[in-house]
Formats: sequence, structure tokens, C-alpha cells
Amino acid sequence: MGWDDNASTPYTAPGGLIGTGSHQGSIKVRCVAGVGALALVSTVALSGCSGSPRGDGRAVPTSAAASTSAGPSLSAQLLSVNELPTGWAVDSSENTANACNSHPLEAAPPAQEDHVYFADAGGTPALQEALATYRSSAVSAFHAVKTALDKCTSFDSTANGETVHETQGAMSFPAVGDQSAAYEASFTIQGIAASFDIVIARRGSVLVAVAEGDVGSVDVDQFQGFVNQALAKVV
Repeated sequence: MGWDDNASTPYTAPGGLIGTGSHQGSIKVRCVAGVGALALVSTVALSGCSGSPRGDGRAVPTSAAASTSAGPSLSAQLLSVNELPTGWAVDSSENTANACNSHPLEAAPPAQEDHVYFADAGGTPALQEALATYRSSAVSAFHAVKTALDKCTSFDSTANGETVHETQGAMSFPAVGDQSAAYEASFTIQGIAASFDIVIARRGSVLVAVAEGDVGSVDVDQFQGFVNQALAKVV
């Protein structure tokens, strides 16, 4: 997943969760158990990269800062750093990643989208959120996203010069929003196991994607809290 933390810009990007901005790829673990600058190269990247091809070659307009007739802008509905626990910060690192679980919200062409990245002190855990609306039915868009992620079970991913094998599967998680699905992606890099938990949900006409990554396993209680916070902001 890759997004610009401060601005929304037009882009075209390959299929994935969401897409705008300068990020594309996974979140970096800056220091883990003495391994400096270790990259969590999972391709869980909720958004595409500004200017990157999306496969159909068409630019996708992203959400503007101003409110629309439908309500607040998507950027206003994203989590903010002030809503996270002490020690978390906006993550502006840049990565490159592309695999079947990258940018999942782009499984259907979005009309508007926005995103944000965060990381706890030291780089992990890492949190990503993406929002998107669609020209077509949001119900149909959710089905397309879920179908794509259901098929993404075993694959190689490359980011920041590292290639790893990942496995992904459905994860037990409380239902949220009007429709939802949850997944866990796991991999090992340089002998260190890591994982991302991912939830996609629909609330009204907006699709929401939230992912948290960590060394070892993700704190499910914390992740559930982040998901609930994210859904509560969507109107």
C-alpha cells in the first residue's frame, strides 16, 4: 500500500487497496531486535503511487481537500495522529511493492480515494488506512475487492530490493460497517517472522481498508480498536 500523507494527487495505479501519493509499498521496520533498517517488505500497500500505471491506463481522481455535496472529504474522514496512542507518528517513508494484495481497493475503479500511514516509535507496529468511493455501486466494489483478496493466498512480493514469499488467508474478526472481511498476511525476512492484519469494510458508499503490521503477530485488540476508530469517522 502506498499513499501521500499530506496531499491527494491524480494518479493511475495498478490494482490494489487504494491509490494516491508518493508511497507505494510496505512499511519499514527501522530497527528490530538489533537488525537495523530491516524492511517489512509485505506488499500490503493500501494505496497506489502517484503517476503509476493502474493497468487500464486511466487516471483516477482522488479526494479533494474541500467537502463535496455528499459530505466531508475523504481526507477529513481519515484517522489523525492525534487519535492514536502516544508515540505514534505519521510515516512518510517511501517503498516500492506490487503483488496481489497491494492496493486492494483498486480492484474496482475508484472515483475518489485518500490514505494515511502511521508507525509507532521505532517503526513497528505500523498502521495504514485508505478510503475510497466509486462511480459504480459500493456494494459491487466491495465484492470485487473481497474476491481479489480471497484469491490472493500464496505469492512472492518484492519491495525495497527484498523478495519474500507471503501467505495470506481469511482471519476471524468481528463484523464492522455494512459489509466486512478480514485477512492475515504472513512472511519471514532475514529470519524474522512478521505479519499484517487487514480489514476491508463498507460503510454506506465508502470502502475502508485498515492494515496493521508488526514483527511476529499483530496485537489483535489494538488492531480492532484502530478499525473501530476508522469506521466511526466515516460518514
